Amino acid sequence: MRRLVPATSLVCLLAVLAFLLSCSSGTPTHVVNNVVPASVSLTPGPNASVEIGKTLTFAARAENGQGTPVPEVFTYESSDPGVLTVSNSGLACGGVWDSLTAPVVCTPKGTGVALVTAIANGVSSPPVTVYVHQHVTNVVVQKVPGQPPTLSTACYSSGTPQGPEKALYEAFAFGGPSGSTDLTSSVGPFGFGSTTLPGQAQEKIAQMVAEQWAKEGGRGIAVNKQNLFRYLKNEGGSEKYTSYIMQLSGAIVAAMPIEIARKHGLSNARTEAELVASAIKECSEAHQAKLLGAPLQKLEKEIREAAIALFNMLPADAAGPLLASISAVAPQFF
Repeated sequence: MRRLVPATSLVCLLAVLAFLLSCSSGTPTHVVNNVVPASVSLTPGPNASVEIGKTLTFAARAENGQGTPVPEVFTYESSDPGVLTVSNSGLACGGVWDSLTAPVVCTPKGTGVALVTAIANGVSSPPVTVYVHQHVTNVVVQKVPGQPPTLSTACYSSGTPQGPEKALYEAFAFGGPSGSTDLTSSVGPFGFGSTTLPGQAQEKIAQMVAEQWAKEGGRGIAVNKQNLFRYLKNEGGSEKYTSYIMQLSGAIVAAMPIEIARKHGLSNARTEAELVASAIKECSEAHQAKLLGAPLQKLEKEIREAAIALFNMLPADAAGPLLASISAVAPQFF
């Protein structure tokens, strides 16, 4: 009598047979290992900075002995994870990530310095020094004190008898509630650069300088795009061009945007937005002093500072007449 094999048993037997056949086939199984790179590099570097609670992206690169990029899987390390953590993808957090594999929330902790390295197959990159700092509200660039004077405070000449003028500059970073806290030591080294103005911008600048020159009653110097920048370059060392720039320096500074003139130490004026913000702040402090019942001396100080801030919003030639009119009617209120 023939024995019947259940269908489920037959299916299992067929599956086992297929597995055994695949194991005994002549097709080999390859395990691919990444080669050990000759070097690993990390950008940005060798220094970088990030605000606390903000992020910074790192990119790693591995090369062989011939300088050709090779594919690698990188890991990232921070010397101080309490100040800066780096996710598995190279995204750094100025604080602590909620996850290194799928980072979403960067929780700020504090300021400090951390060294970041990328590692591939046991080979590490040179460390990148990362400065974790408070929020920077403005950066001031100015000439290092004690240097020889130049012909003009507005520009440098390339054609003086002693050769092209040059100067050394330094930068400072500020932050805090009032924007006056010096953060320079915590932000790391500064990078300096220069740009060449496009033709359209040069045309606009020349026009503004010409208008300011005319407003000042200037005569005898033709100011247009071609001439102005020829005077500034002064490639032939012309004493006449040097004289022109010295005469035009006041108009050049006055025509500059306040931010640029202040950045180069040519003006201490404030922008319209800064003047309004200052007036709002001072008036608010005067209101607060009154509501809190501050002593009379304190109240007088806050009101005086508020009044000055409000007058600063006026053109210089309008502040005097307004002050006189207020003085005239003041007795009516007391």
